[in-house]
Amino acid sequence: MPDGCLILQSGITFEHITGGYVHAGFHEVVCTEQTVAAYEKAKAAEKITWRVSSTLFANFRYDVECKPIPEISHLYSEEAAANYPTRTAYDILMTELAATNMLPEDEYKSDVTYTQYEEIKESQQAL
Repeated sequence: MPDGCLILQSGITFEHITGGYVHAGFHEVVCTEQTVAAYEKAKAAEKITWRVSSTLFANFRYDVECKPIPEISHLYSEEAAANYPTRTAYDILMTELAATNMLPEDEYKSDVTYTQYEEIKESQQAL
């Protein structure tokens, strides 16, 4: 990452209200052999081997109805917006938690599924 830059990662609610114009990012921390090698190389060169990371999760109030924002409709198509029906912030959050296995399977049922998680689930099952 270039000096002086800030990385922001949007979530599924932001994707929802932008009609899919801004895609939700996936956050996953993985330590690979390459990560370890880069760490060892930096350590041997007496470089700083730590980083600062600050996380802030924010959601709308649970009863806020979320749908693509009409004022930015020039950024998304009607077809794309159709993938983001009006839902409460609570439903979006709970669907996200269920899709990422952060809730017991039978704790929350939604009529919406996020297809972007299917590839991740398949790769996790392959491990």
